[in-house]
Amino acid sequence: MSASTDRPRVPRPRRADTTSAAGIGDAVSRVPLAHGDGGRQRIGNQTVQLLLRAGRVPTGVLLEHRSAVGNRVVLGVLQAQRRTPAASASSWASRRTAVRTARARGDDREADRLTRQAIAAAATGATYPAAIPRRLPTPDDILLDPMTKADAHAQTRPKEIPAHPTDYWRWLSFTPQLIAGSEAQVQSVITHELVHVAQFTAIWNAYEKDTSPGRPSWDEFLKPHQARRRVEGPEELQAHATSLDFLDRLAPGEQVVALRGLFSSFVATVAYVPPAGEAVAITAAEVGPKILTYFRGTGTTMRQRMGSALWWSLMDVGPAKATFVAVLTTLRPVALAGYADPALRPVYDDLLAAEGIGRTSWR
Repeated sequence: MSASTDRPRVPRPRRADTTSAAGIGDAVSRVPLAHGDGGRQRIGNQTVQLLLRAGRVPTGVLLEHRSAVGNRVVLGVLQAQRRTPAASASSWASRRTAVRTARARGDDREADRLTRQAIAAAATGATYPAAIPRRLPTPDDILLDPMTKADAHAQTRPKEIPAHPTDYWRWLSFTPQLIAGSEAQVQSVITHELVHVAQFTAIWNAYEKDTSPGRPSWDEFLKPHQARRRVEGPEELQAHATSLDFLDRLAPGEQVVALRGLFSSFVATVAYVPPAGEAVAITAAEVGPKILTYFRGTGTTMRQRMGSALWWSLMDVGPAKATFVAVLTTLRPVALAGYADPALRPVYDDLLAAEGIGRTSWR
């Protein structure tokens, strides 16, 4: 709960210990017993603040109905704190330091153990799609693959599904280097992969329903679902769109990586023409407004970062002229933020000229 200017002043002796059970008990014991409540105590705003910071409410305590925050709100916050305990920045830094120390002394086994612990802990703050059950992993559920490139972060491997159809953590692998990033980045990466888990779950369910004698193998059934343009377009965009919820907590370099992934998949989705009858995972028309909403609500630095990432993605994907113009017009405010950079504008002008795109086509 964030600090508030109208928070009641708390005497220093009581503020000094609000995290231990004894400290909470001392705060609550100062409140007189309430008549008609079976000997339970009603507490007001000041003690509520202590409890919220501590993250627990002792047995036999009622929240005062005239509190600035109502009973249901406070209890909801406390329950959320219990469900998803967020590690502090210093705690995450300690985890990373422990992994680096183990690697430095050549103890890769210990480093991997600590890395699995950290990723499993971060998973409590990931977003789980509604299409799959929310099952928090144990450290033993986390699979590390040193062959996975560090910039890939993680992979979802559908070939593992037949052997573990109900255990999606067995479909995922993470690069050991993932621990080097922020906790928010790990949570964003897990969220991204869980979207792919939901996508493959739907495909697997369709495969299981096919009981015809000529049913193909799982590998053959997968092929049309893994067409490169489809994967790099709507499938990736649906996963990358989740990064918008994590951007504000990512480090600057992590933001750049996330934005490039988002915009590259957006460009690819604009260009993608699905075969007749195919239900795409998501469309650019769905994601575009979300990008613009985030853009309008953020600051100058992030707007410039978004603009730069958009132009980088256009150059990286190299779409046809029609797609190029469609992206620029759909995300015009973002494109203009990048175009405003005087150092890069000549580069963008040369790019537009090479594509035969005039200013009136998108500005």
